Amino acid sequence: MIETTNLTNTAYDLERYRDADDVRAFLRTFSLDGLEVMPWGENTLSFLPPDAVPGLHLGYFPCWVDFYRGQEEPVLREFGSMQAAYDRFGGETPEAIVEFFRRQMDFAESLHVKYVVFHVSDVSIRETVSYRFEHTDEEVIDASAEVLNRAMEGRSYSFELLLENLWWPGFTFTRPEMTRRMLDGIGYPRTGIMLDVGHLMHTNLDLTGERDGAAYVLRQMDAHGALASRVRGLHMNFGATGDAVRAMLRAGVPQDGDYWTRLGNAYEWILKIDPHRPFETPAVAALIREIQPAYLTHEFITKSRAQHEAFLKTQRTAAHLA
Repeated sequence: MIETTNLTNTAYDLERYRDADDVRAFLRTFSLDGLEVMPWGENTLSFLPPDAVPGLHLGYFPCWVDFYRGQEEPVLREFGSMQAAYDRFGGETPEAIVEFFRRQMDFAESLHVKYVVFHVSDVSIRETVSYRFEHTDEEVIDASAEVLNRAMEGRSYSFELLLENLWWPGFTFTRPEMTRRMLDGIGYPRTGIMLDVGHLMHTNLDLTGERDGAAYVLRQMDAHGALASRVRGLHMNFGATGDAVRAMLRAGVPQDGDYWTRLGNAYEWILKIDPHRPFETPAVAALIREIQPAYLTHEFITKSRAQHEAFLKTQRTAAHLA
């Protein structure tokens, strides 16, 4: 099992480390095999050593299917203007989305990573805060497969392509028939699943604790039968946050202002619903033992290196890895 934790190439994360030697010291302290890095902006690792990056988490667009399908009205409703959408996607045609992922996968190949992660999801700001969704899982899965197939056409990559579940329309790991549809729709032979444990828990608002959440994850694995063998990696974090969802729906989230203002209002709640906090009990050890992933990423949202280290210590101890 290759064990990592998450990092971005943004200054916010990189300023936590002095240099490559400091990164390596951090990894040694927690007996980690490397980092799963998400590049934002430029495709660069800065001073991060490439041999310490076995996985690359591809960037993502939360709401993209309507733009990709050429549906101008919902795009205007989401972004306020077509120019704002062009700025968000880096171009004026659907090909901009394909090119974005092609460039990132080319970058991943240049790093010789073992795997990349792709979010199979689509959700507008309005849907995020209302839980009234406009696209079906089928629509998002089919569009995602099309984008990936186009982005990888003519390429000979060596990494595994791992598809990540979210709790919004797309791949949720709650409907085996949709999981099969997604895997069957992608022509790349080395395609599997990166199961985000916290995201899966968000699909059940009635979960109450770690043992309850872990049992729910294992029930979904059992429901998938032979398809469960396609789970190659785990994003490990705890996510029983139904109370936060209910509080958001009661409160109502302002939808005034430009795209970035509305997105900021929504993200205040997203961070409560999806906080990426560590497991604190041996329930996490049971999950790892039962699923036996090839890749395990301790994926957290943290405000500092000290907090990230504390979360790592907590979860690795609970998982009997420390």
